[in-house]
Amino acid sequence: MVKPLDVKPGDVFAFGGTKGFFSWLIRIATWNPVTHVAIVSHMDKDGVPVLIESTTLYDKKSGVQENSLYARLDAYKGLGRAWWCPLTTQTRTALSVPDMQAFLREQVGKQYDYRQVVGVALNSVPLLQRCLNQADYNRMFCPELVSSALKAGGVIPKEWGDSHLTPEGLISY
Repeated sequence: MVKPLDVKPGDVFAFGGTKGFFSWLIRIATWNPVTHVAIVSHMDKDGVPVLIESTTLYDKKSGVQENSLYARLDAYKGLGRAWWCPLTTQTRTALSVPDMQAFLREQVGKQYDYRQVVGVALNSVPLLQRCLNQADYNRMFCPELVSSALKAGGVIPKEWGDSHLTPEGLISY
């Protein structure tokens, strides 16, 4: 278990789902075990990290939602693997946590972007990719949410294209 003092706002958690249609689709399309990413927004009153993520899983409706890191990891047991991707010291120093958190608060409740998942699956077909991977910030796909939050925090260039990212592509950055 990750200790609360180790995890900080801006850290990313990557998940490798082995169950569920969308996890299967992302895994097959990207040839990578990473199928989902979430970002630590803040600590709750007990010091437990809170993830903001856009997901179709868990015990809530799909879309952008807040989840306790520990509850999320416990719920993920048997569904796949999880990896902690802490920010580098340089990135953490440059991150404007208040700006990132303000952006994330505005996203909670937005719908999941199913079209982006299909777009990722069809990345090798340029015409379909252009049609399906259009930026639509009324709905969010998990890497789009996380990269946009890090952009808002000033650590990813503004011109970086969020709509074409895969979960693995984000954590490779």
